[in-house]
Order: sequence, then C-alpha cells, then structure tokens
Amino acid sequence: MSIGDSSPLRLCTITWNAGCRMPDDQAARALLQVSDAAGHDLLCICVQECREVSPLGPLVNHDLLEVAGAWQSSFLRALGESFSALRMEAVAGLAIFLFARRRLESISSITSDACRCSGFLCGGKLNLNKGAACLCCDVSGIGRLGFVGAHFTAGAWSESTEAARCRDFHIAMEELHPSEQGSAQCAKESALDAAAGKALLRASFGNTGPQHAQQADIGNLRSSFDVLIFCGDLNARLRVADASSSEETSSALQLLHRDRVPARLLKLDELASWRQKGAAFACNEGWQEGEVTFAPTYKLSKRGGNCYDEQCLPAWCDRILWCSNPHRLRMLRYDSKAMEHGSDHAPVWATFELLPGRKHVQGILPSQLNVEVRGADGVWCLGSMVGRRPAEGGTFEFQISCPRPEGGVVEVWRNVVDRGRTWRDLEAPIELQVYSKSAGAWCPGMRRKKAELKLPPGQFVACYRSSHGMWSEKLLMERDEGRLWLKMQLK
Repeated sequence: MSIGDSSPLRLCTITWNAGCRMPDDQAARALLQVSDAAGHDLLCICVQECREVSPLGPLVNHDLLEVAGAWQSSFLRALGESFSALRMEAVAGLAIFLFARRRLESISSITSDACRCSGFLCGGKLNLNKGAACLCCDVSGIGRLGFVGAHFTAGAWSESTEAARCRDFHIAMEELHPSEQGSAQCAKESALDAAAGKALLRASFGNTGPQHAQQADIGNLRSSFDVLIFCGDLNARLRVADASSSEETSSALQLLHRDRVPARLLKLDELASWRQKGAAFACNEGWQEGEVTFAPTYKLSKRGGNCYDEQCLPAWCDRILWCSNPHRLRMLRYDSKAMEHGSDHAPVWATFELLPGRKHVQGILPSQLNVEVRGADGVWCLGSMVGRRPAEGGTFEFQISCPRPEGGVVEVWRNVVDRGRTWRDLEAPIELQVYSKSAGAWCPGMRRKKAELKLPPGQFVACYRSSHGMWSEKLLMERDEGRLWLKMQLK
C-alpha cells in the first residue's frame, strides 16, 4: 500500500508512564485495546519509566536495551502479524517505538536521536531518569514526520519547577538531531552520563527500509518537519502555591467527584500557562493541543480504577501536542482512560489523519506565510513552506511557495544549511496589515506577543514588512483598528 494523492493515513500516538512496570504482554494488550491502536496505519508509543531507574542512584538498574526490546516485543505480539516494528529509541527510563502496517510501502529515511533533560528535583538534587527521544520518517505524498517523546522534571508546582520543565522542553528541541545512527553515534554525550561514566543508550530494531544519509539538523527542530508530534509525561501540574496542602487536595478531589473535567481545575493547568506566556509549546509558534475532555491523568491510586491518591493534588501530567504545515494533519480524538495495571498515571492517546500534501499551491492564505526567501535581486519575499526532499551531502531542501504581487505563486527550493542566507523563518505567521505612511501602502505584519507583556492594556507592537523588503516595528492601539492597522481575513 502506498499513499496516493487522495488517501489519508490514520495515525495513533500513545503516551504512558508505566510506573517502573517491567514489560508485560497483558499491560501491552490493554494499552492498545483502550486506544484502538490496531485500527490505524501508523502507531507511535512512548513509555516513560519503562524500567526501574533510581532518581539518585545508578543510571541503569535493568539493561535498557533488553527492557525496551522486551516492551517492543510485547507490543508486536499484541498488534499481531499485520504490523512491523520500524524503529525504537531509548534513553534513561524512556523508550519510544514506531510501528506500521506491513502493507504500507511509503515509509523511508527513518532516523532517531535521544538526549538527557535537566531533570533537577527541588533542592537541587539530580534526577537521572528524565530525557527525550525522537523518531522521524518520510512518508510519500505527505512529507517528513517527527515524533518526540519526553519525561520532564517532576515535583509539585512552584516557580522553579515550572522553569525547569520549560527548560526541559527547550533542551529537547535544541539537542535532538535525528540521524540514521541514532543517539549512540551522536558526539554530544550527555554531561550527566559522562559524570557517571555511562554513554547514552540507544536501540534500533526491524527493517527500516530505504535510507537517505541524514546529517544532524542545524536550527529549530520544529521547522524540520511537515508534522511534528510531541508527547510524554510533561509533569504539568496545577498552579497552586501550596500543592502539599491537604485542604487543596481534598477540594480538588471533591470537584472531580462531581465533574470529570472541572473547569476550575483546568484554569490552573500549568501547560496552558506555558503556552500563553510563550515559555514552551507557544501558541504563536504553531503548537496545538486538542481539547482536554478527560480526567486528570495523575496521581492515580495503584489500587486501580479511577481512584486518586488522596495525598497528592491531581493534574493533567500526560499530554500530546503537535505542529504541522497547513493542511497536513487533522485530529480525530484526544482521550485518556485509567488502566488496571499498577501505574499511578493513566495513558493518553491521540488519533489523527495525515493528509497528502499538494504539489502545487493554488492560493496561499496570509496565516500560511511562515518564511522569507531571498531572490536573485537580493529582495526578500514572503513564502509558505509546503514540502521537503533529500539533497546532496546528506542534507535536505525545503519547498517554498511564494505568492506573486500580480497573482499566482512561484515555487523554489532552499537547502536547510542555507537558513539565514537564502531563506529564514518568520517570527510568527502573518496576521495583520499595518499602514505605512512612508510607503503609502498597507504592509503585511504580525504582533510581537512577548513585547505585549510589558505594555499597558490596549497597546501592542506590530512588526511589518515594507514593499522594499525591510522590517519595521510600530506601537499601535487596539482602538486604531481600521485606521492604522487591519486584521487579515483568515479563512
């Protein structure tokens, strides 16, 4: 089976903190059944605490390769003969797996990497069981897919633990450089591993199919993919100053008895705060999450069922987010359900349709303009990144569509290594027009979200591009809409 121009691909992504549970066929079957994973074409599973790793003791209490391999075998037995394992990557106590239906013939260039996250506990004590890993592949007709699984710093909410978790996100985005060799061949050995005399552990199984030599990507991991899905135990807690208070915990549990998803608790969600402030998974950088309609995933009583630990404030720790090029991904379901298998976390899964990309863009909406391309005349033009292909020297090129002033589009290819010279990312998608008196024209622009945090209500800073290709900034008032600035009509 190959993906044609009109055939979407069904994808399921699952994240589960197994609570140091050793590989188990029964748990693997239950995880796949509750998420209906076998009904999809492509399946990515990330398991945190897939083995016993002491936070303050030795890095390896059980051999990571053996344990992760056993988990993969359990999943394969549960999936049946119609699925094959494409690749696996592991680090610390985390493993991420990629499976596909055997009849799927359109997957190639499978790469991976892993890195340690900061993993600092309160009090400055090192926690060595935190990290992130990624798996990547090319899907014919759709583009480059990336899956990141992570386990962020633990601990009840405080300014310091929130900062540490946001730092973990940026470490993952900056340190993960997928390659054919995976993390074992990367030169950037973790400082934590080096201090303990251990190297990052990595495993790769199964037939990966045709491969292209891939060099470590330079620049933002997000811009390297047509679709990037980020999942894991992000340890996002409720932003409550005294999280250890028995009164706060009792109040939260009472709310959960009356309402499966209390709005009062969701308003305190730490991840929502990260996104709004732009500290991690920023909304204005294209990150999305489905509506949370499931109960908190932590901390469940290990007695089983939907009971919560009465000594811990519940929270939505386990999440799945994504960003993608326009018209490439459609979420179908985002859900969670507790399992009777001894973990204090409930698994979370998301199902998607991967949509074939268009070879030629007939029209480009302002919201799709996310890059600039330098022409032969030295003038920078706005464009939309719509695809990618392998290039010489183990690199790859981006396909960029640039709208012409007179109508239509021109398509160009730019190599990833030329970022900053012949093409560059926009800070945010185009969302408004600003009137330039000097040019006597309306110019496309965007709001500087971070600058707004320091301004009085009703004011904002717009960054706009003149007809000469130069960027300028202007302080504007909300009340001047229609006179000095206009919202783009995005459909």
